[in-house]
Amino acid sequence: MPKFTDNQGREWSVYIDIPIARKIRKQLDVNILDIAKALPELAADPIMLCDVLFLTCQDQASQKGITDEEFGRSLVGDAIGQASEALVEALINFSPPRQREMLQNLKMISMKLQEQQTGMVQQTIDRMIHGQTPGM
Repeated sequence: MPKFTDNQGREWSVYIDIPIARKIRKQLDVNILDIAKALPELAADPIMLCDVLFLTCQDQASQKGITDEEFGRSLVGDAIGQASEALVEALINFSPPRQREMLQNLKMISMKLQEQQTGMVQQTIDRMIHGQTPGM
């Protein structure tokens, strides 16, 4: 089961099943199982991402006496990145085998593209710092 650690050092397990997906859809109007639509929306909206994560971890939060607000405060920086990755892994784990393999491949491709984009942005920044304009 995918896990992440929040900024308070608490470990959380992220799990998706039909009842959790139904709760997310009912309470947040997000169909988490429509991965192609949901993931870009969540990537663009960290508040919604945190709300979805809270619902996936709500039973654990209740056991720990953590409110949704406290949960949200603990997801900043590295923690929200780890939580987002755990959510993607939980969705992949939920998927049927054929779809799971495709999603794992898409995840690897996405990670490579992000690395390439980061490298290109860093090169542009370096050129700008050293007085060169982009494209020169």
